[in-house]
Formats: sequence, structure tokens, C-alpha cells
Amino acid sequence: MKELKIVKYPTITGILFVLLSISAVAVANEIQMSEFETESAITTSSLVAAVSIDSNSNMDKQLSIDYELPQLQHLRFTYINSQSYQSDLDTIQYNFGVSSSLYELLAVSGEYQYWGKKGALETRSLSTELSLNLENWSFSITPQINIVTFYINSRDVNAFDLNSFSTNYSVSYYGWDHFFISANYYESHFKNASFLLDRNRDSIQTRLSRRLSLTTKTLASGLEHSRKSLFASYLFSRVSISAGITKSTTSIIQSESTTTNGSLNYPFTQQIDLNFGAGFQTYSEISGGIIFYDIGFTYYW
Repeated sequence: MKELKIVKYPTITGILFVLLSISAVAVANEIQMSEFETESAITTSSLVAAVSIDSNSNMDKQLSIDYELPQLQHLRFTYINSQSYQSDLDTIQYNFGVSSSLYELLAVSGEYQYWGKKGALETRSLSTELSLNLENWSFSITPQINIVTFYINSRDVNAFDLNSFSTNYSVSYYGWDHFFISANYYESHFKNASFLLDRNRDSIQTRLSRRLSLTTKTLASGLEHSRKSLFASYLFSRVSISAGITKSTTSIIQSESTTTNGSLNYPFTQQIDLNFGAGFQTYSEISGGIIFYDIGFTYYW
């Protein structure tokens, strides 16, 4: 039998790159000092394009759009295409979201997310974020409902679903000059997920799981159970730098990973920022680790 490998879910390098880019923009928006207010700080619609590669020859290509409506509400779209050195593990992710004004005391947003590979494993999620924005603090809670579809090779049925409920908690502080810090905690609860690797249990789902392909099980191995992260950004006169650390565990095989990364945001013009990033990811079951690099740009209007 082939070895069950661990995959990133959803694409961790792409997500961390987006978060660090957002952190850099948040610093510019929250630190309201005239000598540091660039065009990036006072415009509200943006487009992000980025590419990430790692030492295992995996590649993520990402496009994100954040469009501000007349009443300061925002529409958001993100697309990430992840290409693996094993072609059967290629996945896509897209998000559609809408939010109230980011500057309101109480802000609300909603988002739909799809991730996976048709015919192997697919996840569909619906979330609502509630945020409290104070002078120097921001608090948010994001409950999320997830449906995970497993495709199988069976005469009677070709797929079955697992449901889960997850919550993300976030707190951010902007009170220091030029400095921003944010902490996040995410936890997801899958019902009866352990049957996927437990062949001693006699149930309909266990018998179905024996027909799961290696691709499906490999993708499922990356479904997250919990994630803790800490991000920080510092704004210089023009350049901002960001750094973060993330620890996560998976739902099914309880694998642990640690990711440390950093990024640099440089305002190339009044409307274009260049973004560069790098990081290192380790797994509890695998010796060594994965090095990844990111490059992209943000366009504001």
C-alpha cells in the first residue's frame, strides 16, 4: 500500500501570505499619522495577485479582489489554484464574501468557501463574522458550517458527506505607534471522522471508507482540527514588514504542523504595492520541513 502523505488544507502558504498582506494594509489604515498615510492607506478597493512555490515543487496561484460599494460595504472574491508535484493532488479554492463597513463599531460579514478536487474530496463552508472595533482594539468571532464530500468507488453510492462546525476567534491591537499585532484561534469539530482510518469499527461509513482512493485519503489528511496563530506588522516610513507563526493539528490523523513566515510590503507607486514573503513549515510525522516563497502585488483604486 502506498504511504499516506499529508497535504496542506486549505493552502497554508497562500492563506498566510494573504493574512500578512492584510496585516500590512491594516497597519497603514489604523495608524493614522499624516506623514505615513500613503495612497494604500486611504483607498479601499484592492486587487491582489500572488504566486507561492515551495521546496517540494508545489505551486499556488492566487487572485483576490476586495471591492468597496458606495455605502462602504465590501464585496470580496478569492481564487487559489494549488498545483502539486503529484498531479492527482491539485486543488482549487474560491471564496465569495460580503461585509458591512470595516470602520463601524459593529461589523458583520458573510462568506462562502469551496475547496477541493472534484471526484476525490470537496469542502463547502458558510461563515459569518461578527466584529467589535474599538479605538485600539478589534475583536471578532466567526462561526462556520462545513460540508465535506468524500467520493468513493462503490456500486451503490459514489459519495457521502460529513458535517462539521468550526469557530475562529481573533483579537487585534493597534495602540502602539507603527505597530500592529493579531492573535487567532480556530477549532473545528467533525462528527465521526475517525472512521476514515479506523478499520476495526463495523459501520456503514467504515465499510465505505475502505473504498476511498489514496487521493481522497491524502486530501482528507489535511482537514484541520485546530489552528493557533500570531501575526505582527511594523510600518516604517514607506516599507512595512510582517511576521507570523502558526501551529495547527489535523482532524483525522492528529498530525501537527508549525509554520513560521515573514513578508515585506513595498509601495512601488501610489497605487501598487509589491509583496515578498518566505517561510518554513514542519510536520510532527515528517523529518525536515518545507521552505516556501511568495511574490505578488496589490493594486489599489
